[in-house]
Amino acid sequence: LACCVLHVFVLEDEKDEFRKILEKNEKQLKESTDIIANAGYGLWKINMKSRDHYTMIADDTLQQILGIREMNFGPEELYTYYHKRLHHDVTEIEQNDYQDMMKGNLRSRILCWEHPTKGKIYIRAAGTSHILENGEPIISGYCVDVTEQKLEADRLNASLEQARKQAEAANRAKTVFLFNMSHDIRTPMNAIIGFTDLLEKNYQNKEKCEDYIRKIRNSSQFLLSLINNVLEIARIESGKSVLDESICNIEAFTMTLRSVFEEQMKEKHITFTIDVNVKHTNILGDATKLKEIYLNLLSNAYKYTPPGEMRRDVEEH
Repeated sequence: LACCVLHVFVLEDEKDEFRKILEKNEKQLKESTDIIANAGYGLWKINMKSRDHYTMIADDTLQQILGIREMNFGPEELYTYYHKRLHHDVTEIEQNDYQDMMKGNLRSRILCWEHPTKGKIYIRAAGTSHILENGEPIISGYCVDVTEQKLEADRLNASLEQARKQAEAANRAKTVFLFNMSHDIRTPMNAIIGFTDLLEKNYQNKEKCEDYIRKIRNSSQFLLSLINNVLEIARIESGKSVLDESICNIEAFTMTLRSVFEEQMKEKHITFTIDVNVKHTNILGDATKLKEIYLNLLSNAYKYTPPGEMRRDVEEH
């Protein structure tokens, strides 16, 4: 009898110890669940009994995320409601994820979902599969609302895309600018080289030498203004290119143009004349940019005009 009583006491002690362990585990599980819930993670399970019969269970946090807490859906209704409100372009992808999860793989994806009151929201869903004690396969995981992070990422990507387009536009502007500058610089350089050769051949003719030196000086000043204009690349990239307006003398302006092109025209047997018909010889403008415009016009005219006559009129309007 004493042995039986002792055995009963031992069983009671074991039951108490097991109860304590069970209570401790339940407490730890609740703490972990609370941490997950407080972090905004809602838990779900999907039972895939057959290809056409899926059921879904969502905890209180997930129901709150989806705005369905008061709807009291059953497992089949919840699965149907949840998947009908997925954005149309991710439904097929999500079904493929389910099949991948059933193979034991962990899948994670951001899904677009139509909230009953908030409209379009974004949730990150992740999960994998496991087998229940009764042998039924299920997939389970979590969902968390990432709408703010997704929209912020979209805004950042849009800003980066805009910055990329601006950088590409700046590079294109730089390429065009340098191409035009190389073309523009070549013309006064040719004039300088041509008049230098003439100066060397006629150095004993004082009158011609003085004329050639003056034309070399005009072409050199024009060339210098073009080279200084290279500094505008930085302003072009920042979108701050401005006109450098100053008093410009029309007669001096046309003299420079004549000096730059005169010798080239002669070599091509083109009679080049510039007629100036203005009342006011001084104007306000960006002399360098005006020279660039006329430089391109006259360069094209020189290039495509056969031997003959070319005339440039400058009139006041």
